[in-house]
Amino acid sequence: ETGDGGEEGEGGEEEPLAPIYSKKQQRAMMKQEKAKAKAPPKPKANGPKGREGTEDDPFEVVVVGAGPHALSMVLRLVEPCADMLLDGDRILEGLHTRHGVWTETKSHVQSLRRGPAGQAAVSKDRPITNDINLGGNSTYRGFDQTPHMPLKDVREGVCVVDAHGDWMMEWDRNFDALEIKFLRSSVYVHPDPYNQRSLSSYADVYKREKEQRAMSHVTRGSDPNPANDGYHGPFKTPSTKMFREFVRELITGYGVSDMVRKGRAVDVAWAE
Repeated sequence: ETGDGGEEGEGGEEEPLAPIYSKKQQRAMMKQEKAKAKAPPKPKANGPKGREGTEDDPFEVVVVGAGPHALSMVLRLVEPCADMLLDGDRILEGLHTRHGVWTETKSHVQSLRRGPAGQAAVSKDRPITNDINLGGNSTYRGFDQTPHMPLKDVREGVCVVDAHGDWMMEWDRNFDALEIKFLRSSVYVHPDPYNQRSLSSYADVYKREKEQRAMSHVTRGSDPNPANDGYHGPFKTPSTKMFREFVRELITGYGVSDMVRKGRAVDVAWAE
């Protein structure tokens, strides 16, 4: 007899019986395995050799969350020639050579597929301009070189923390859950710091104009007549699919795809 009162045969302890699953359970398990296979690889630790950001060696910047706003800020740190125009200055775009044509923005969009090296080449070739005095107290801000950090410094000095461990995952999950096909915001609202027209240029370059939906009017009050109470475009909203793929190209193009750490912020305190 064995110590637990059972009988032991010549071959030792009996092998446990394999579990039996129903066809429904088997299909569910196969679906889970396929989902795991398609899952993105686990993000690498931020910084060289998995830098941890200790008290003796802290990160310069900690970004909590990895949604579109966080991505926009990180890309802005890298981009040397960011679009700094205020919305009120957009009407002056026709006065400026760079905004008079889409050539540079299209080159920027195409360079995203060449990675950070392609981005650096486009920024290097961009002409530097000066402010234009329009008379009185009005000044048009040109597209001078703007304060930025080299990509290497951003990767070493900035820590992005998100509960999901990757860029835009919460955004993606929410849009999928609600089955949102088109964004509410226009094609001019996106995380790319280079140019307000980057997403619309992306649609133009890759022949995806049909993935933009016209916004006929936006009502700002209670008057049922949009001519009296709203404002008209031309505004277009991008499809969720195109916006998502454009953002992924920004992430890889600027070289920040592996910067997100999986974790949560548990405390915020002043450093002495």
